Amino acid sequence: MTESSIPSQLRELYARAMLRADPTDWPQLEGRAKAAAELGRRAFAERDRTAWEIVQAVEWRLHRASALRPNDPGDVLVLDALYRAEEATLPDEKPPAGLDPKSFCELLARTIAEHSSADGKLIGLMKDGNLSVEDWQFFGYQWVPAAIDFTRQIALCSLTLPRESAKFLYLNLYDEIGKGNPEFAHWNLLTKFLGPLGVRFDDESSILAWAAPEVLAMVNTQNRLIWHREPGWALGSMFLAERLVPSELDQVRKAALGIDLPKGSLDFFEDHVETDVGHAEDWLTIIRGMLETYEQQCVVHAAALQRGRVQRRAWDGAFEAWQVWKKTGVAPHVRFEELEGAARP
Repeated sequence: MTESSIPSQLRELYARAMLRADPTDWPQLEGRAKAAAELGRRAFAERDRTAWEIVQAVEWRLHRASALRPNDPGDVLVLDALYRAEEATLPDEKPPAGLDPKSFCELLARTIAEHSSADGKLIGLMKDGNLSVEDWQFFGYQWVPAAIDFTRQIALCSLTLPRESAKFLYLNLYDEIGKGNPEFAHWNLLTKFLGPLGVRFDDESSILAWAAPEVLAMVNTQNRLIWHREPGWALGSMFLAERLVPSELDQVRKAALGIDLPKGSLDFFEDHVETDVGHAEDWLTIIRGMLETYEQQCVVHAAALQRGRVQRRAWDGAFEAWQVWKKTGVAPHVRFEELEGAARP
């Protein structure tokens, strides 16, 4: 067996954090929480890259194992410890005080535009038209982590909203599932694009082997923001995602026209370019109607900034990972295969 390049202490912390315990055994539960807290400290306070990658694997796998609704006491303690460790290191950036809801939403829209990847290196690479099918397969894997549970994220966001506001998200979900026709559900449309490229979108090991760590971090950040009870954390972050999708995916759609794919393979991109403009306006309508205090504005603003930065970093990270893969033949990823001897959720 090849010796692991991950320090043994970090592997041990991973194993302890992931090992399910008897819900009535507090010492074991506490041990999981302490292991997670130490991983979080190293990842965020000490900026240890290896620890940070392990954290991304832990968060993504625990949420995936529970369909984004973790209810195992130990899993909850682990995620809580990791989230607290990360948020303790985040800057406290507040919007200007005294803005009415309309002015605040205009500020939010301008802030979000600064994080668009439509002019980034990744989109530029695709627009050059020199990518092989294998290159598109690589980038296909980068879309899977964000897309695979997107409808669940919307559903979770609706839970903290008054029914009158939540109705906009129910309509959003109706669009996501193809307006009642599963064939046109957005996830199914995406798989029509990914399947011919050879992307194993339903295999967790393949996703983890190809997805850039920064891409997993984007998904984990969104799940962390939804974890908060205040609805503004979900609203600000999901508004950013919906607002930026049309311009970014439209560029991808144009670039993908040059690939020899079966008819209908690009329906996912075409549908999102049209529908997500309306979805973003729905999120903004909800935000505008709930901004009663400056504190609420601060929450929405912070959520949008956090999601915006990690989203731009995700697509820049995917581009950088592609460069490494082209040179070495190995895709940078969280090294879960070196942790396989550890506990599974």
